[in-house]
Amino acid sequence: QNSNFLFGRYIECEDLLSFNFKTLKSQFQGVLIDPPWKLPSSPSNDPRLFPPEKLADLHLENLITVGILFVWVEKEIIAQVKEN
Repeated sequence: QNSNFLFGRYIECEDLLSFNFKTLKSQFQGVLIDPPWKLPSSPSNDPRLFPPEKLADLHLENLITVGILFVWVEKEIIAQVKEN
């Protein structure tokens, strides 16, 4: 048994930008994020939608320093997410 292995966790939060990832008190080898992306066709005033330019503001280094970050992205914003 590998004692360094962390079993998966599913965490759903209303606002990714205000979520304190340090509260998880863990480092992960892999992380998948699937935010409700703000697409070009999305209503501009919906606060639940996540703008691609805010991805860097998540400070995911608090979750994963060495490993793989998977980001579920809609094809319309792949280039924008890749830049951030």
